[in-house]
Amino acid sequence: MTTVDQPPESMPLRDEGDTASAIARPSRRAMLTGAVVGIGAIGLGSAITSALAEAARPDPVRSVTAAYTRSGLREALNAESAQILPAQSRVMPNCADPGPARRQQEFLEGCEPWLGSLPADRRELAVSALLDLWVLSDELPAPVAGWAGAWRYVWPRDTAFCAVALARVGLSELAWSHLRCLQSVQSADGSFAARVEASTGLPPDDRESQFDSLGLVLWAVSEVHSVSTATTGQSDTGELDDLLRRTSRRLFDLTDRGRSLPPVGPDYWEVRESQVTLGLAGPTLVGMNSLTALT
Repeated sequence: MTTVDQPPESMPLRDEGDTASAIARPSRRAMLTGAVVGIGAIGLGSAITSALAEAARPDPVRSVTAAYTRSGLREALNAESAQILPAQSRVMPNCADPGPARRQQEFLEGCEPWLGSLPADRRELAVSALLDLWVLSDELPAPVAGWAGAWRYVWPRDTAFCAVALARVGLSELAWSHLRCLQSVQSADGSFAARVEASTGLPPDDRESQFDSLGLVLWAVSEVHSVSTATTGQSDTGELDDLLRRTSRRLFDLTDRGRSLPPVGPDYWEVRESQVTLGLAGPTLVGMNSLTALT
């Protein structure tokens, strides 16, 4: 067997000058390898530069604050405009409509027993988070994800988390009303549109229904039920019979009553998937466990 570094006897050997020249001149493989590495480095550098440039641009959600302005309308404020908001408020001074300031105060008063249980150094952060939740749901059937145009919609999974948060801070009735909204926009087959317009309950586009909403909604009903019965001894699950029946039936049908994984589809990232993700399997399991607790 002929090795690479020992040429056949018929191949003429090079003299020392040829050898020195060969050593000084890189091989074709070395040149190609170097070129690939160089291109890769350039690509990586471009990717890093692009990522840094993107990070420097204002984020359309995290850099926007929703608030009632002097006109009395709810608007999305950039960081500079939001600086004139009073501390612990989502209502501009001298708002033309006194309603938002009054409703904001009533909302915080309802949360006060829970806020009073927090360590003093966490209260400011908690109030800020609660006010964001308030301003994105005030006088709406359910909270929207943000006030920037592309996020001004109701997502079932977001509403589920918001309902649990509201119940835990002492606003169970508001939590139930948000869950009743989900019942009203649910399809007859138990599916939920990925997102709907708050004013009409209709989807703004044809994006695919997302299976994780089923489990998360069942989890939310179970959690709000648990908080309500512990604090008031009453629960409004009877008003959600249609929601529970449709959701559980679809969950059972598409998992063979829990014996198989949920169908492949988008999760909260809302991108096309080729296999089942934890973002679908986890909420599905949580939903089934919650349904067991409810029944």
